[in-house]
Order: sequence, then structure tokens, then C-alpha cells
Amino acid sequence: MLKNYRPRAPGMVFLFILVFVGSLESRGLDRVRYFFGKSSPSSKSSTKTTALTEPVEIKSDPVVLETSTAPKALTTEEFLLAAGIPREGLGWIVLPASVPKADPTSPQVAEKKARFSPSVEIYGTKSVEFNNYKYKGDFNQFVQNNPMAITDSKFEQHTRVTIQGEVTEGTHIHAVFDDSAERDEDDKILLGIRGDNFDLQMGRIDLKIPDTKYVLHNKKAMGIALTHKNRKLSSSFLMARSEGVEEREQFFGQGLQREYLLKKAPVVPGSERVTIDGRELVSGVDYRVDYEGGTLQFDLKILPIENTESIIVEYESLRDGNAFKNRIFSLREKYDFDDKNHLGLTWALSKDQIDEDMMLSTNLSPQQLSILGMDGKFSLRHGIAGQVEMARSVQNLDIASNSLPLRKGSVIDLGVSQTGRYHKVSLQKERISPGYRAIGRDAFLTQGEDSGLLGDIDQNSMQLGINRGKTSYEHLLRESETNLDHDPLKDTTEFFLTSGNLKSQIGSLPIRAGYKNENKPTWTGNTLKEYQTQRKHNAGLSWDLSSRLRVDVDKETEKNRVLNVSGLEIQSQSFALSSRGNSRLAWNYGFRQREAEDMMRNFTNEESQDHLLNLNWRINRDLQAQIEYLRREEDNFVNRETLLSSATGMDLRYRVGRKFDYSVKVKEELKRRLILETTNLNLVDLKNPDKRKDYVTPPNPVQTLTTSQILRWDQSRDLDHRLSYRTMEEEERIVNKMLSSHEDIAYDLRWNLPYEVRLNYRLAHRDRLNLASALDQKISEQETELTRSLGRDWMVSARYLKSDDEDLRANNVLGLKEDEFKVDKTINLNLRGYASVIRRDYSGREDREEMTLGTGILYTPMQTDLRLGVDLSKGKSEDRITKLDSDLEKIQLSLQKEIFKDAILEGIYKHEVEAPSSKGTGYTGTVYNVKVSMDF
Repeated sequence: MLKNYRPRAPGMVFLFILVFVGSLESRGLDRVRYFFGKSSPSSKSSTKTTALTEPVEIKSDPVVLETSTAPKALTTEEFLLAAGIPREGLGWIVLPASVPKADPTSPQVAEKKARFSPSVEIYGTKSVEFNNYKYKGDFNQFVQNNPMAITDSKFEQHTRVTIQGEVTEGTHIHAVFDDSAERDEDDKILLGIRGDNFDLQMGRIDLKIPDTKYVLHNKKAMGIALTHKNRKLSSSFLMARSEGVEEREQFFGQGLQREYLLKKAPVVPGSERVTIDGRELVSGVDYRVDYEGGTLQFDLKILPIENTESIIVEYESLRDGNAFKNRIFSLREKYDFDDKNHLGLTWALSKDQIDEDMMLSTNLSPQQLSILGMDGKFSLRHGIAGQVEMARSVQNLDIASNSLPLRKGSVIDLGVSQTGRYHKVSLQKERISPGYRAIGRDAFLTQGEDSGLLGDIDQNSMQLGINRGKTSYEHLLRESETNLDHDPLKDTTEFFLTSGNLKSQIGSLPIRAGYKNENKPTWTGNTLKEYQTQRKHNAGLSWDLSSRLRVDVDKETEKNRVLNVSGLEIQSQSFALSSRGNSRLAWNYGFRQREAEDMMRNFTNEESQDHLLNLNWRINRDLQAQIEYLRREEDNFVNRETLLSSATGMDLRYRVGRKFDYSVKVKEELKRRLILETTNLNLVDLKNPDKRKDYVTPPNPVQTLTTSQILRWDQSRDLDHRLSYRTMEEEERIVNKMLSSHEDIAYDLRWNLPYEVRLNYRLAHRDRLNLASALDQKISEQETELTRSLGRDWMVSARYLKSDDEDLRANNVLGLKEDEFKVDKTINLNLRGYASVIRRDYSGREDREEMTLGTGILYTPMQTDLRLGVDLSKGKSEDRITKLDSDLEKIQLSLQKEIFKDAILEGIYKHEVEAPSSKGTGYTGTVYNVKVSMDF
């Protein structure tokens, strides 16, 4: 971890983080620091300046410099200065796990403190790279050697790093790179650099335009966003490659059901937005998404979710071969009159790439959507403020031939508010025309979550808030209407809402009450098609029984009706008892009783009782635990069955200093589980037998068990271990029928042996079974590498890899055995070369053998900031099925160049020819790779 380091790059700093740990860890190195740039010897040093071109290992004992005075232990910085090696010299230094502390009185340390201000904190490292490719021949073979080709241009990242602080005077950085070791689906990449008059965001970013809500919906994309401010005028530019296609699905709760299947997968990481009855949930806290498998799983504390509660999931599915590649551009000018008044103008464009092959194969057309918008805010006297936003969209449904008419639309949003000492009142007018489209939403969803209306809308709302002492009251009125162009082929829906919420305190007793009335009639022409109503009332109070005990009591009544069709009245009472004032142990017990009655037939449909127990226990500084238990007893009188469900969860973490860290999470459910297979299903449809078949209902109880464990152990300075294990099993009890099973296990070992020998070992296993998606696959991998240094100039390494990919559905397996022997030689200070022999043996689906000879050279001129590398390999491949012999060829060129102070550009060009196999015709491919990095 590098800490409190400020680079001296002037002006705007473009910062990327480049991880070399992954490539160097295979040599068993503990900590790596990279230096780039021209040699700049200190004028005070009489020692000849050199640049490092080979590893220099500093032993665990302090490095001692023999001088005329007494020997003194040196830090790495002092060692480089004393050896005449500039800090900016090209090369790398291997640091031990612990470095002796520097003498704070030394002149070198004093100079360092004067040069760098301790204002930047950096934790970890991150690689950032862009890839592209071209190929001819068999795509499957090409992908096996170049996995990045699956997504065309790909932005790669690994591990985790957080950087924040001031890099130069007035220039701040905030970089978040999150690649969780436990869940690889939680990827978050963000790089932000902010100065006095600019703001730069790069990586996988959220596409948002501040102060607007109708131009660009929140999308995940790979791109860059730059804002520059000149006094009162701000200019913004955005350019991005959209990663996904927007999707929207609706489910209804099913009690203790935690997992829901999404229609499209894989899902773009972080693109989802999940709400329950308009209440937005938090990812990682309230729910988790399996982005690869396309499943949504709620946390235990969210359960139960009743069948009257609507779950809305908005997300983006990754673009596949049936979706056009999409680019997004945006320009914005904003003028700030002062802190409370501004005027903005925005232009945005979303454009598909024209692909004639895809047009022929999918019968689809590439589209283009352009939007021009204006927004502003103003503040007047007496607490009066207002806001306005207007936008117009033009959508070309076929930019290849322009044969389809343009679809145009507009939106206007006006709001005004007045704030007094004890009150605030606001009025809003919103109108979205039928043809309007926003980037990221094909069917626009109105901001009024209560109505849940899609498409065009004309909406008016008023909100009043009163706060006086210990009493506060909020009141809301809203009315809206759809089908503004009176299309006879569409229904017209009207929506009316009034609601109020009161909070007060009588003595030391907090009380709360609320109500909500909704009317939603739907018309077909002049005929009333459906009339839905909802009436909800709730009341509750809390009091402290003692300084360590709190009680909460709530009661709610809800009536949902579809006139002349159905009516449902739901009554629920809840009681909660929780602890207070204990920093080590916090607990909560809750009980809820719920009854649903059919008002049309005067018949009780179902009754349920829920028990929830939660314990948070901090045993000591190193040991923490959390335990949850939820149980539901439900009588369904319509189906004449009783359901018993339970869910248990435990999180435990134990760590001892920095040497040992162990965490385990266990979640178990036992219930009759319903997996919703249809979206946008109305509650009325549950009575329709044709609709009920859309549910998959196992006749026996289903048990789901999820576990996750991670263990890290630094046994000594020379030996460390890491073990991770995650499972998810779903089984239909009684008949012992496995519905789905996922298992991941990986073990990594790094060991520094005597005689400068280093051992790296990895064992990994993945097992996937899902009856719903007809997936049954096992992947096993084992890799061993030995490295030994022979003096200053030679290094030898041997590596063995064994991998098996078994597809049990197709009843085949692809096995790979790979042996590699490599010799590295440092020729002089400018030149280093290597030679290698690799043998690969494929079996199963591919039955062939390969032998490859490779050589390479790395040239680092002393007086320049340039670094050049050339790698060549040539070999033979024999297909044991077809008996074909083919040549294997590869040439790779690499370049490294300092583009400005402390910033390095790296580029790789690779051209390779792969032999035909029994399953493919071979390929010729070209791969481009670009990295930009900066030394901290």
C-alpha cells in the first residue's frame, strides 16, 4: 500500500492505474513498485547513474551502506539514492514484506517530505486496458486463445483499489475500483479526477446528466465524461459505448421467496434498479444479483414480500450477437447565475452501428435517437423557488435506409415551491407526449412511482409539509392521465392519489399514522374497462421500556378492489422488541400477523404469522457475528394447503492482525417455493387456470442452502495461503431431487523456498447445475510454477497446467495439459531476452497436440523513456483425428512510452495463426491492446 504520495504532474492529470502484481506474483514476489521515465541523476551524487533492468531483491535484513561513519539501515528510497539509481529510473524494485523505518532526520527523508505533500491515500492497485481484434476463420478457436473477443472492445480490471486526495495543488482524485474476491459479479470501475475548473470520469461509469431527468436514463457504459468550468459557464462532454439493452420486469411477492428469475442474462453489472411498491432498494444490502445467471435474490431482512407488493426490476442485459453495437454522445452547456439559479442546454445522441450482416440475420434495423433539452432553476424572495425542464426527441427507426418515418415527441416539467419557517409547499406539472423517448428507456416510466404508469402522461401534483416542534405532517395530491393523443387502439388510464403521514411525540412516546387513497380507472374509448382502488391506513407507536429495551407496535389495514371483479382486504399487526445501548450485542425480535379476506365472497383467503429474530454480536475486536432467523406459517384456504417456511442466515468474521482473516456466510431456506416465469402478471390472473400454469410449483418442499467462505493466512514472510469456497444448492425434499447447484472452490499458495526458489500453486474447481436452463458443467484447473534465480543474469522457470472442462449435458469434455520451460537472460543494462518451450495436449472435444518454441527480447535504451519488446513463436500442431499437421505462428510487438510526466502509454500488437482442429478450420487473428498507466 502506497500512502500519502503526491505526483508533481502540472495541469490536468489523466490517471490510470496499472497492476503488475498479477503478472509478477507468479514469481513469488511480495510487493512491487514500478518506476518509469528518463534517468535524471542527482547533481549531488558522485556515483554513476544506472537504470534497473532486472529484479533487485532487498533481503529481510536491513540494507546497510558502508560509509566512513557507522553503518546505518536504509529505506528503499535511500538505498536507490545512495546507489546512484534515480527514483525515476526505468526498472522495478522488489520490496520485502516489511521495510525498516527511515531515520526521520536523514536529508533524503527531509527532501522527500519537501517534495511530496501527504494528501493522497492509495490502497491496492488496478489494471486498466482496452482491447480490440480482427480475425478470419473459426471464431470458436480464436476465442479460446483470446477470450476478450467475446465482447469486441473490452475494458479489463482486477482486484481492488481506492484512491482519494489531492494529487497536485487544486487537483483531486477519487478512484474506486471494486472487484470483490467473493463475488466476481460485483464490478464497479470508476476513475474521477477533479480540479478547480474541471471534472473527469472514466471507466465503467453511470451515464447521468445532472439537473436533468428526461434526457439520459441511468445506464452503465464504458466511456469518458468531462466537465470544464470557466467562471459561471460549465461545458460537459460525454462519450460512451453502451454495454447493454434496457429491460423492465414486474413480479409480485411470494412470501419468503428470495430468488426471482430474470428473462434476459447476462446482466450488465450494477445496471439494475429494484423497487418494491415504489421503495428503492440498495444493492448488496437489500438484494444481490447473479449477473451471469440472471437471478435476483433478496436479503432475509426484506422478507416476507406479500403477493400484493409489486417488485419492479429495471436492468440492462448484455448485448449479444443479436443486438447492434451502440454509442452515446452528449454535449451540455450550463450557466450558473449564482448558487440557486442556472440555465442549461443539452444535446444527446444514441446511435446504433450499421451492421449489414446482422440486419439480414435478425431482420432488425439500426436506430438513432437525438434529444435537445433545456433546464433551469430559479430562486426568488420569500422562499419561492422553481424549476423547469423541456426536451424534444427525434427517433429514426432505420438509419440504414431511412425508409421508416421519424418518431418525434416532447416533454415539459414545471415546478414551483415556497418554503417558510414551519412549512413547505410545492406544485408540479409534468407532460410527456406519446412519441417522446429518452436514452435508456424505450417505454418512458413516469416519475410518479405510485401510479406505475408507462408511456405518455399528463400529471399534476401538490405536496405540503409542516414541521412544528415534535410534530411533522406531509400531504400529497396527484392526478394523471395517459393516452394523450387519444389513440383508439390504446387504453386511457386516469390516476388519482391523496396521502398523508403524521409523526409526533406525546411526552416521551413517539406516535405515527398515515393513509393513502388511490383511484385508477381505465377506459377503452368511452367505455369503462376497469376501475382499481386502494385504501390504506396505518398507525403505530414506540416507547422505551428501559434504557436498554424498546417496543414498537403497528397496525395496518389495506383494501384493494377491482370494481365488479374482485376485492381484497388485508389486515396486519406487528410487534417488535429491540435492544438499546449495548455496543457489543444488538438484537431485535419481531412478530407479524396478517389476514387477507375476499370482500366479494366474504371468505378468508389466507392467514400468516411471521417471526423474525436478528442478532448482531461483536464478541471482541477480531470476532464479529450476525445471525438471522425468519419463520412463516401460512394457511391458504383457497388451495386448501398449509405452507411452512423458514430462513436462517449467519455471517461470521474472524481476523488476527494482518496475518489471518476468515469470513463465512450461510443462508438456508426450507419452503414450498414458487419461481415466477411470467412478468407483468395482474393479481386477478391468479384465478385464471390458464394463467396459473405459468407458475412452476414443486409438489414437495424445496430447500436452498447458500454458503460462502474465504480464508487468508500469511503463515510467514515466505508462505501465505488463500482459500475461497462458495456453494448454492436447491433441492426438492422428500424425493431428493436437485433443482440447481453451484460450487466454486479455489486455493492459492505462494512459497519462497531455499536457494532462491519460489513456488506458486493454484487449484480451482467450478460445478454448475441448473435444470431450468439445462446447464450441467464442471471445470477443474490445477497449475504449478517453480522459479529459480541463477545469479544476477539468469532466471529459469517451469510451469505445469492441467484443465478439464466437462459438459455433462453434451456428454463431452475438453482436457488440456500444458508444460512450459522458460529461461530469462539479462544481456546488459539495455537488453534482456528469453527462450521458452511449450507443449500442449488437448483431449476430448479437441484431440490434438502442439509444440511451440518461443523467443523474445526487451530493449530499454538508457537515455530515453522508450521500451520495446518483440516476441516470436513458431510451432507445429497435429490433429490426432484428422491426421492434419499445421503450422503455428505468432508475432507480438510491445511498446512502452512516457506520454507526460509520470504517465505511461503501453501498446501491444499481436498477429497469430492457429492450426485447424477436428472441430474447426483454424484462424488468422490480429489483436490490439492499449494500456495507459501512471506511477504514484
